[in-house]
Amino acid sequence: MASLFAVIMLYLLGAAVVCILQASKQGGNTYRVMLFSIIITYGSWTASSLLAFDPWHMITSMFQYLLLSPFYMNLLNMYVLHLNELVIGSDHP
Repeated sequence: MASLFAVIMLYLLGAAVVCILQASKQGGNTYRVMLFSIIITYGSWTASSLLAFDPWHMITSMFQYLLLSPFYMNLLNMYVLHLNELVIGSDHP
């Protein structure tokens, strides 16, 4: 199951590169907004790893994290939904 999400994320990373290239050709506000979002995303990851005094995992395992992050999000959502049913109470076991 994790490999399926990794393949989907690989496709999404490729589509993101295509979008970045198209936006850079157009220029203007679209390019600035996309560049700003990329800088903020990767900048916050870099800043948090520097604050934790462990920047080496950014070099050694960044690609694996990018590929498996959709799997982690789906797994987390399944457990949150189950916890929500337990707290609120439902008729399903």
